[in-house]
Amino acid sequence: MTEQRNRTDSLNQPAARGDSRHHGACDTAPTGQPNQTLRPTAGLEDSDGPTRFAFYGRSYGSPAFVPARRSQQLAAARDVVRSVGGQIVAEFFDSGPAAWVRGEPPLYRLPWGKGPQARALIEALRRDEFDAVVVGVLDGRTFGATHLWEVVAFLDHYGKRLWIPDINGPLDPTDEVDALLMRILIGIPLPGTGRERPLSGPARLADLERLLRRDRDE
Repeated sequence: MTEQRNRTDSLNQPAARGDSRHHGACDTAPTGQPNQTLRPTAGLEDSDGPTRFAFYGRSYGSPAFVPARRSQQLAAARDVVRSVGGQIVAEFFDSGPAAWVRGEPPLYRLPWGKGPQARALIEALRRDEFDAVVVGVLDGRTFGATHLWEVVAFLDHYGKRLWIPDINGPLDPTDEVDALLMRILIGIPLPGTGRERPLSGPARLADLERLLRRDRDE
């Protein structure tokens, strides 16, 4: 039986931080945008500094379009973090062909962790160099062949949240509205159904590590 947001043994506590900025801050009043609802910033209130965000983005296709797409996604991500007075302290951006090249599949057909910048982000996460991850755009190819809820669960193990522009805040897989919105926007199953795994369990971290590396058809 799945127990939402409860973890046992090694999954019971996030990785220890070297200071008290684990959840960031909300010192700056939210500015908001037209037709956008500011999300609750649960877990960000007990801090002595601004929330540190890692930006992650992806671009597929001609290298000529990479700078523009990166700039657009980064601008959208900055709008999200600005609502809580946060700051982007690290940037990670994977890019590559949109089709097979010399027998090699495009990044969106590979697990998220096989992208060079995704691997760098994961290593920085383990070193606790930021408090949350923000993307400038979220679609079915943002995390390659790795399902969104698996990425969310992996980040959650380390006490991090995934922030997205669609809700102007952190994505919560236990929230029915968030789950349904993701199903509508990018067509993924609800958490804990279909191919998705429960978000808790004693062997969850090892399972997630494997999922971030595996090929689509394994």
